Amino acid sequence: MSEQPPSSGAGEDAVQELPSVPDVLLSSAHLLITLAADSIARRERLAEAELAIEALRAQLPVLERVLPAEAITGYRQALADLQMAFADAVAGPPARAGGEERPTDDASQPAQPRPAIWTPGGAV
Repeated sequence: MSEQPPSSGAGEDAVQELPSVPDVLLSSAHLLITLAADSIARRERLAEAELAIEALRAQLPVLERVLPAEAITGYRQALADLQMAFADAVAGPPARAGGEERPTDDASQPAQPRPAIWTPGGAV
């Protein structure tokens, strides 16, 4: 079948509103923070967490152009928190005193609470 142009209708006169570029930048920064924090907390998909952290780091200079100075501080702090949490996740669990290794059976261990990582919308 060949593609046909959309039929004429009343909807064509209506202008579709797109979000502004600053809105998209802020939304993507929030999403990157959330994705990275979730991956780090679960200790899953750490390569994706690293990618999200690097994307956020690269996006900060652009965010500085659309946000007031006091607001950008929160994003810098979120980035620093994510970088530290990522480094801890990659390093693995801390070694126990006395040279004992941690058991690998997760079923015997109680679930640990997720670390609090600051995000602009609240703690994750």
